[in-house]
Amino acid sequence: MRESKVENAEEKFVSLVNVNKYYDNGMHAVVDFNLDIKQNEFIVFVGPSGCGKSTTLRMVAGLEDISGGQLIIEGNLANDLEPVDRDVAMVFQSYALYPNMTIYDNMAFPLEMRKDMLPSVNEELKKLIANNHPEYKNDEKLKRFFSDSGIKEFLESESFEEELKALNEEYNLQLTKEDFLTLRHYHKDEIKDRVVEAARILEIEDQLYKKPKALSGGQRQRVALGRAIVRKSKILLMDEPLSNLDAKLRVYMRSEIVRLHQKTNSTTIYVTHDQTEAMTMADRIVVMSKGYVQQIGTPEEIYKHPSNMFVASFIGSPAMNFVDATYDGNELTFKDGNKIAFETKTKKEVNKFYEDLLKEWSEGYQELVSYRSEQVEREWKAKKHLSRKPFTFDEENDEVLKERREGIEKIKKALADLNEGSSVDICFGIRPEAIKENTKGEEFTVDFSELLGDEYYVHFYFGEKRCLARVASENRILKGDKIHLEFVKHKIHFFDPISKRTIF
Repeated sequence: MRESKVENAEEKFVSLVNVNKYYDNGMHAVVDFNLDIKQNEFIVFVGPSGCGKSTTLRMVAGLEDISGGQLIIEGNLANDLEPVDRDVAMVFQSYALYPNMTIYDNMAFPLEMRKDMLPSVNEELKKLIANNHPEYKNDEKLKRFFSDSGIKEFLESESFEEELKALNEEYNLQLTKEDFLTLRHYHKDEIKDRVVEAARILEIEDQLYKKPKALSGGQRQRVALGRAIVRKSKILLMDEPLSNLDAKLRVYMRSEIVRLHQKTNSTTIYVTHDQTEAMTMADRIVVMSKGYVQQIGTPEEIYKHPSNMFVASFIGSPAMNFVDATYDGNELTFKDGNKIAFETKTKKEVNKFYEDLLKEWSEGYQELVSYRSEQVEREWKAKKHLSRKPFTFDEENDEVLKERREGIEKIKKALADLNEGSSVDICFGIRPEAIKENTKGEEFTVDFSELLGDEYYVHFYFGEKRCLARVASENRILKGDKIHLEFVKHKIHFFDPISKRTIF
């Protein structure tokens, strides 16, 4: 078993370094995944089905082999560790409860089946105490060293270090904490303590002796969570645990899981396709698409400063509006003739974006060639290619490189056009909540309206695209009504249609 240490193990409690996953059919499910997770952090992987989020979680758990890269847990290389040796607990989409067992037995089962390094009597010290202190049975402090439960009390004592030093001096020993731990099964009383504690945290103490069929969906999900937390693993992995619950219960269980995380102080990695779950639960979010990490940041960073069009469209409910336009350095012009004027500094921002992008793509082209050559070869090997022909890489016809070369030329043209005062293509983006009803705004015809209690989702056409605004429901809004809407200027986003990146 390979093992190596890395620096900053406290800051980088779990690290994924250039992690890749290939399947035998050549599918590249996860591409160069890089992430450092702090201890006790709540990380959410979010993205559409097939983006690689669950595959990445399973690689952390040890349920999927890592095709390339490194998984480092507490400073130790964990690629080759068996799942049981990674000190992780996992909650799946399915409750997977044993129907013939009580809730207590379902929660106790993981502990009954495993061994851990647990508090155990040190036989050497036990003999020395018995010989030197025959009256030990009448001394509560000495009696602790004759039972596993007493050793647990000793190890958890605030004065442990002081007492251990005194013992070593009295008996001329060199005992450490590890000398009071042994790989063994859990005792029944230890299992009971953990199950009861977990049930108390999850508020299902009164359900322990019922069968799963007697519980509601939410209670069953709590049991599944309890079965994971009784192990007191340092890392808790959750794979879409709320997807089987109804909408109301999902909202309730979101807060319950966050509360649980705060109580247990576990390092949690949570997978979901629901961006609302990601926004409301995470310390940081990892947005994924087609195997690639698109952006990593806090919910606020992801929402306010999306790195590209995919993140902007995926995060936020309802989704951001995107409208094609042209920009001449002074104003945006839309296909329906609408115009929005901008200050001079906007042109400087757009220019700088394209200058930086051109430099990045031009100077990094040869590095991309090398990367693509290695990537295509890995995919070729992953398919277990039986062809007798040796591997070759066709740079000229590689789709990724062709797209990059074309992109470089388009960027050069965009910069030239901006400098000459000509128009360039820009994608205009604005969130529905950044469009306000205002009598000073432009008049639009309501194409469709949806009443959601205290607000309307108003559908209208702008720039020949159907857009959506969230407005207060103070007045009734129906199809065909005229409504005045104002775009909040500082909440407008520009996106580059070439790279799909955010300009601002």
